[in-house]
Amino acid sequence: MGELGSHRAAVSPHRIGMQSTTPSRYASAAAVAVMLVLGFCVVASRHHPPPPPPRTSVLRWSKAAGAPRNVVMSLAYGYPLHRFQIFVLSLRQSGYTGDVILFTNFTADPARDKRRGGPADDPRIPALLTKHNVTYYDVGTEETTMHPKLRRYYLYAKHASKPEYARSLVLLIDFRDVAFQADPFAHVQLRGEWLRFYEELFPPTLKQSHYTYEWIRECWGDAAASQMADAVIVCSGATMGTAAGIVHYTRTMTHAMQTAPSPVCADHDQRYHNYLLYTGKFERVRRLAAGHAEVYNLGYIGKQDRKTAGLSPPRWRHIDDIAVRNPGGTVSVLNEDGSVAPVLHQYDRVPWLSTAIETQFVST
Repeated sequence: MGELGSHRAAVSPHRIGMQSTTPSRYASAAAVAVMLVLGFCVVASRHHPPPPPPRTSVLRWSKAAGAPRNVVMSLAYGYPLHRFQIFVLSLRQSGYTGDVILFTNFTADPARDKRRGGPADDPRIPALLTKHNVTYYDVGTEETTMHPKLRRYYLYAKHASKPEYARSLVLLIDFRDVAFQADPFAHVQLRGEWLRFYEELFPPTLKQSHYTYEWIRECWGDAAASQMADAVIVCSGATMGTAAGIVHYTRTMTHAMQTAPSPVCADHDQRYHNYLLYTGKFERVRRLAAGHAEVYNLGYIGKQDRKTAGLSPPRWRHIDDIAVRNPGGTVSVLNEDGSVAPVLHQYDRVPWLSTAIETQFVST
């Protein structure tokens, strides 16, 4: 610092900045100025390293970079205690220790919740969530006035884009009819995709579903519905992906909702989920068949008799074909390879399975 100080003492700012009719004196002054700037930069760089490069706006999941904070998100709006018990207890007992975020109709303020009424009046619900390290947010304080079933996509996008989830896998899942049998992320292997969609078991096409087909037709017309009539149904109740993929997915969904061609399109996220998939609006999607994935959609299982259905495996299954009754009264639902299906969606369509799950997790 002494050398730098001597330069500062020897050079007058006035002399450096003034013009001179003597070239040698001007060159000398300029040289001194250059030395002054270079000397300062060298000293400063020793004590203040250059700032890191700016972070990219694209979120990427990298298993090699360390253990990510995976996260399960769900809309838990207006449900009683026993629904929370099944979802939360089955998830935590599955061995999953990652983050859980629920969007509810109550807050952490008991006085406010009491004024609003509803299931939030039951103090056991927030106590259960706190005990099992579940984060919850009041859906009523968020930015849109849309019905919560559609509003959840805004909430998912907002929270999936947080920096702490930049390397996470994210599962968006329904709440009321979901139970967990294993960690949903434990055996996930990405093969270039950043979104994983889950097919229904039966009926396999949009046309056979009728409901999904009509939802698409009434919003985008006969031509659009006909073009995808033979496409396999994918369920909007469960979607997994990288954080970047989930942000892309949810923002694509919300943009479609905001620009829908008719007010009749204001509900049924299933219509958007399938229409946007089969019109190529989602990027890097991998569709997974029921019984071959971490999520098993059970909505249509066993609804038709094996003879009248006219189908054979793997396009048709009865619950008795895939469920194992364990000692003690519990039940395990298996994938086609014999492994336990980590997530059961729509389990309540099978009464005896619903009873077994409630008996295992519900307490008064």
